[in-house]
Amino acid sequence: MNSALDPNDKDKESLLPSVHSANPRKNKNRTISFTHILASSVLFVLTLGIITFVVAGGLQLNLAFQTPPAYTPNEYTCSCDCWDRQFKGNYIDSTRFYRNVYFNMNRHTVYVFAWTLGTIMLLEKFIERSLMCVITGGVFRGLRWGVLICAMLSFYAMFYNWWITWNYLNDQFYPLFATQFFFNLTEFIPSALFYFLIHPTTYLPRPFLLLSLSTSLSHIILSMGDQGWKHLITGTGMLARDLMFLVGDAVGVVMVLYELTWRRGETGRAPKRVTIGEVGAVVLGVVGMKVLYAIIKTVYGYDE
Repeated sequence: MNSALDPNDKDKESLLPSVHSANPRKNKNRTISFTHILASSVLFVLTLGIITFVVAGGLQLNLAFQTPPAYTPNEYTCSCDCWDRQFKGNYIDSTRFYRNVYFNMNRHTVYVFAWTLGTIMLLEKFIERSLMCVITGGVFRGLRWGVLICAMLSFYAMFYNWWITWNYLNDQFYPLFATQFFFNLTEFIPSALFYFLIHPTTYLPRPFLLLSLSTSLSHIILSMGDQGWKHLITGTGMLARDLMFLVGDAVGVVMVLYELTWRRGETGRAPKRVTIGEVGAVVLGVVGMKVLYAIIKTVYGYDE
């Protein structure tokens, strides 16, 4: 199997955590060098900086697609009667009443923070893996830039899943929660595709690729069927949002088709042709997800 790493890159790999799991016996009783600590600290700072940039960019992009009312609170006179003040404790009167974030000490707040923390951790894993690919393999050979670009094009759909679920939890608005969580969970499948394939020597089994293809196609059908095509054709409604959804899912489809029909395998052989059985499996997967979505809507009484 061809490797994207130079033989001399072992020294680089020894300084930082590997993208692969380490052998615990090999590292037993090993003293960590100061260089290792420094390099790990730099990696952490880089990852945190990129996460902050990505989240801030997602917020600004999402804001561009919304039409919020023009309102600027007065930081010196405003107040919030819905805030229970429990987290602030005895220091409630030590500063002005304005807060950047108000939250109450209840289980719904725990849900909001847990959902946000989980999303950030997944983003951190992808960014750290990408950085490690560059550090250990080089800028051009250690990272599949095409996969990274595809992941960036798909980012808004993943960000929207976090944002809208955050609002449902924060508002305790649950009529649409079940159908939204269907998209949240199934979105993990194409997201895992980008995570693994960002490394140039990683290959995924064909069943997983077919499952990812079914997921992306079903997302296109379901999300576009919910007023999406109408917005795109007439140029009305949430046009930019729906267009970003379509682009993200289409990128997932293209990525899988490339892996199935174009990219050479680990042995360098040309990829196998897509069989009739595999096409049938994809169609069956799309139908299955549509049926599951319809069952969720029926059970929870939601209809467009």
